[in-house]
Amino acid sequence: MHINIPDNNTLKTIFACVKNAGYEIRLVGGFVRDSLLGRAISDIDMAINCTPNITTEIFEKAGYSVIPTGIAHGTVSVVLDDEVFEITSLRRDVETDGRCAVVAYTDDWKMDATRRDFTINALYADADGLVYDYVNAVSDIENKTLRFVGDGHVRVAEDSLRILRYYRFMVQLNFTPVNDDCANACTQGAILLKRLSFERVGMEMKKMFSVSSNPTTVINMMLKAGVLSAVLPFPIKVDLPFMNNPVGQSDDALLKCIALASADFKNAQTIGSVWKFSNADRRYMRSILTVYTDRAFVPALLHRFAYYHGRDIVIKASMLKVASGVSGYDNVAKVLEQWECPIFPLTGQHLMTLGVESSPALGALLKAVEMWWVVNAFNPRMQDCLIFAKQRMNIKR
Repeated sequence: MHINIPDNNTLKTIFACVKNAGYEIRLVGGFVRDSLLGRAISDIDMAINCTPNITTEIFEKAGYSVIPTGIAHGTVSVVLDDEVFEITSLRRDVETDGRCAVVAYTDDWKMDATRRDFTINALYADADGLVYDYVNAVSDIENKTLRFVGDGHVRVAEDSLRILRYYRFMVQLNFTPVNDDCANACTQGAILLKRLSFERVGMEMKKMFSVSSNPTTVINMMLKAGVLSAVLPFPIKVDLPFMNNPVGQSDDALLKCIALASADFKNAQTIGSVWKFSNADRRYMRSILTVYTDRAFVPALLHRFAYYHGRDIVIKASMLKVASGVSGYDNVAKVLEQWECPIFPLTGQHLMTLGVESSPALGALLKAVEMWWVVNAFNPRMQDCLIFAKQRMNIKR
């Protein structure tokens, strides 16, 4: 079986450099898998049958930059013509603790394949596109079945993050588990997830949510297997109405995290904190929930909320409304699509011409005029705003 190799001069250079040095390099993992599935190719990962030091020598002698990005695990990044290629030496596990492995290098392709997580990720292809399959992965791809390489319990014990990857690949590729061994391995190994760093858990859950178009089924599977209780700091219900469409169809992973928290402020903040999301991510989630939970957030005031919170935030909050069964929010995205946020015509300088000194009072007056302008559907012109400002000043005097 063959796959199409991109007509990429830098990729050809990599193959040629390694061949001239007397070693072999192959494309590996997702590139081969997705090529066989007819999916878009995102990353190009490669495996080589020599040590990282030799890999570095090969490419540095050829005049290319080599970065030891993951040298502890045998990975270096080679920079050619502004493109970066990750190249990992063939490995075998010497020792594992459920989080990371101590590895030794080998030149045995089959040995490298048998230490990988899933059969579909243990495929290789050479410069001609010839596919090498040591674990019957091609059959699994044809049947759309997801299977651990070898004993699933062993794979999970080696690295418990594979449990979360198992569920992610099911939704990402629309695959199904092939037998009870996989499910049992995840169920029995769920307790090991507590030993993972919060960052690794959060990153994997975000990946899963970003590629899932119908996550409720897999979330329920994770709940039944005890996986969610191992990674979530609060109890979760089987029924997740907030994960319904359009939220479920969205590629917004953070919106799905809010849905996982049942659109509850406290739980959503806990997810963001425990999974070590960035401050920007947590502010984003908080903004969506601020709009969603505001009692004044009704379809008639969409533009007002969009002005203060931003178009995207309002659309995402509306998606939560639709998913939870509230009517009237179905066309929010369409309504706001052509809407251009108006610019408030007044500045502090305008108010100073009326005799208002630069002070907290000036800011308060400017904010009050702006609010009046927004309530009046952004229609008042600058002169109207100045008149209103004068009225406010007289009232206060």
